[in-house]
Amino acid sequence: YTLSLHDALPIWPLIEPSVFDLKEEAVEPDAMLPTWHMRGSRLQHEGGVTCCAIFPDGRRAVTGCRDSTAAIWSTNDTHQILRLEGHVSAVLSCAICPQGDKVVTGAAGEGIIWDASDGSRLASLPGFSCCAPFPMGDRVLLGGLAIAGPGQKGAIYLNDGSLQVTLKAHSDRIMGCAVLDSGDLALTVSKDKEAILWTDGGDVKYTLRGHSAPIVACAVFPKKQIGRAQV
Repeated sequence: YTLSLHDALPIWPLIEPSVFDLKEEAVEPDAMLPTWHMRGSRLQHEGGVTCCAIFPDGRRAVTGCRDSTAAIWSTNDTHQILRLEGHVSAVLSCAICPQGDKVVTGAAGEGIIWDASDGSRLASLPGFSCCAPFPMGDRVLLGGLAIAGPGQKGAIYLNDGSLQVTLKAHSDRIMGCAVLDSGDLALTVSKDKEAILWTDGGDVKYTLRGHSAPIVACAVFPKKQIGRAQV
């Protein structure tokens, strides 16, 4: 899947070709290397797409847009299933709970938890720049909170919109966050060039230093193996 700040989000499913496809393309029988074709389609927004996420079943996707809306789409035929309206500024971040039943979207002024089945609004959150649901789907990690000055704070919120714990250790804006699949550790990365691994109770477990430039994104490997921060 690819994303750019255009009015549509291209989807490029990688399809493994059949023997017939290979013959049609005159591939030599003794050179049967793994090959894939890409068939493109687009999820059309009225404004520029800013973020996207794929549902666990792979059949739906959610996108956020500069026109202050988000939408849930079918990845099969790209029709819009639900339009999520309620933000008053550009949607900056979106995520899907692992169970696929809830969607989280964030803008500068407000975050919202949505019911993915009917698009109803379940809870309101502070505005944020990044988010990551916990594996059980009962909580969400937020980074770059709009209510925390320049966005240097993070927080863990319950799905009813109530604050569980505030994360206070970064000295500059949080740019990315992730939750380990065990659910007991969370990762945030910041423009302060540090990555911090937190317990789910909000305590700093490790501070990871070594980057020479602001860290803009992060990801974690399964089974608590390792975290990776990307400059």
